[in-house]
Amino acid sequence: VIIFSRIKDEYRSGTGEVSIQTAVKSGFKKSISAIMDGNVTTLLGCLIMYFLGTSAIKSFALTLGIGIIISIFTALVVTRLLVSSFLTFNRDNPKLYNLYNKEKEEGVKATAQDEEVAE
Repeated sequence: VIIFSRIKDEYRSGTGEVSIQTAVKSGFKKSISAIMDGNVTTLLGCLIMYFLGTSAIKSFALTLGIGIIISIFTALVVTRLLVSSFLTFNRDNPKLYNLYNKEKEEGVKATAQDEEVAE
């Protein structure tokens, strides 16, 4: 969710014509810190529970830690691979990625309406 939100933000905030690939690269770069921050914090909690807890708590902490590591790998590697491979097939249609710039589209609509009124 964080990655795709950052990609949308990058696409919408870009000045001029921002390509989808540029938005994706920038979105991934800017989302890594947020993803790692949340997951590292959870891993620290897992370590504390593992070393201070009873056997049931230790097994929970171990399972949670394994899940967090898999989640980090999936978010950073698998998602990037899937998005990059999808971009190679469908580069030019931002609506496929649910990317559109409302402000730019509204500006174009307003300009077209102003031209119609002026005529």
